[in-house]
Amino acid sequence: MFCHFQKQMKKRLKTNIIIFLVAIPLAIWLFWLSQNPNFLSASVISLQEQQAMKQNNRDLGYKNDGNTLDVFLDEKVDNLDYLTLSILYDPDHISFNVDDINTQIDYKILSNEDGNLLIQFNNFSNKNFDYKNSLFMLKFTWQDPSILVSQATAFLFTGTNKFLAIGSLNQYRQTHDQF
Repeated sequence: MFCHFQKQMKKRLKTNIIIFLVAIPLAIWLFWLSQNPNFLSASVISLQEQQAMKQNNRDLGYKNDGNTLDVFLDEKVDNLDYLTLSILYDPDHISFNVDDINTQIDYKILSNEDGNLLIQFNNFSNKNFDYKNSLFMLKFTWQDPSILVSQATAFLFTGTNKFLAIGSLNQYRQTHDQF
């Protein structure tokens, strides 16, 4: 009987050690996740917004949700080598961290002066670009939400470039009051 009791204790001890060893990394991961909420964030274009881009012949659409700028490409913009994009903002009222851009594509900041942020997105051919998700998300703080995607140029593999038609998607969002 004593031998059976010892076996049970060893089994319980082993189970408790395994639980403890799993719980520590899980707790560390959950703590890290709580400190980095952007890790699981993604922005998806709604069907209504996608249809509005097509109806208005827009190659690129953007929206400001709270303190996030989301930029989307239309599926007709393909064969991309790289893309440059200019964002105009009021530097007295808007600030953001250009090192914290959530994007599907590699990017490089070309300039950020006097309220004009110029970004280049690279390596479209090396990625499986998902047109239903945003090209990039940029979090900003603001007193006045005046932020505008003013110019976008697509540089194609054919050696040509194309100025993209840009439109705001903010007016196409449904609010809770519309339901």
